[in-house]
Amino acid sequence: MRLTVDRARHLTRVRLRPRHSPVQTRFAPLAAASHRALVTHLCARST
Repeated sequence: MRLTVDRARHLTRVRLRPRHSPVQTRFAPLAAASHRALVTHLCARST
């Protein structure tokens, strides 16, 4: 039982990591830049 649980956990980890992390690394700078632009736009409009 323990061996199958460890194997399933390892399979899900291997399956999730390659799909998840390149998307994060690709979109994190874009999201940060767009968020910063939105914040500066709102601050400029409020003054």
